[in-house]
Amino acid sequence: MIALVEELQEKVKETVAKDIFEDLVNRYSEAEMARVDLEERCVSLESLITQSPENASPKAAEEEKTAEAYERYRKHMKTFSSFSDRPSVKDLKPVCSKSTNLYAYLAQDKNAKSFVHHVLYLPKRVNPTSDFQFIAFGPSHRYDHRTKNWINGSDLERFHGETRELFITWNSLVLYVGTYKCHDLRPLCPEGTHNPVHISASEMIDAALGIPRPKNFLNIIKQCYPDGRIRVVATGLHCVGFNQALYDSLRKRFATDNKTEGKRKADDDGGSEGTEPKRRK
Repeated sequence: MIALVEELQEKVKETVAKDIFEDLVNRYSEAEMARVDLEERCVSLESLITQSPENASPKAAEEEKTAEAYERYRKHMKTFSSFSDRPSVKDLKPVCSKSTNLYAYLAQDKNAKSFVHHVLYLPKRVNPTSDFQFIAFGPSHRYDHRTKNWINGSDLERFHGETRELFITWNSLVLYVGTYKCHDLRPLCPEGTHNPVHISASEMIDAALGIPRPKNFLNIIKQCYPDGRIRVVATGLHCVGFNQALYDSLRKRFATDNKTEGKRKADDDGGSEGTEPKRRK
């Protein structure tokens, strides 16, 4: 009897400890989300400061410089031979949801896992210049946490000259758009520019500083960029092929997963929309 009581006490302790642990995890997650939100607000505030009336002329000049550089990038990309044996982006089927960890998703697929180390996936960092060509952006400098110094060069430099399987976000989904060769476009604008439209300032900060960001990251950024805004340089993404087998495997898997998920949800709800739930006998 005593042994039974002691066993029950241990189970109660384990349950309480588990509940306390889960509560702490939830609180940490909430605190982390609040911290990230506060950092984003700080970045927005810094941006507003640079947009004050006294800085209006420099801001307009920077915007013009950014637009001119982007046009140079676009024209340069047009000089590459066009690979057109691929569906238009608007006709491509999704391969997974944007909320999915793409690399883990590919690693779990027997037909795609061999491509994991040949993938290029840069959410909020890629703009199209045509239906088949894209430009990716990275910070002009990166922060070295070991030496506490800034290093000249983008985090995308290691891809220059390489060929990669390119995935992009499309609304809430991820598309496979083909095999792309990476070209260094920095010589067209060596000093870099501010972020072009649709390129995330937050993603550039993470690329420059790494994750997690240092607590005093705004001051660190100003060591390299006095106005507090990361300057970006470009990498051209030139379509040179399309892996039909990879595309077919992933789109079929996503369609199957969605169908299974839809059926599971319908079962959980007691029936699909427009169908009377099954009655219990």
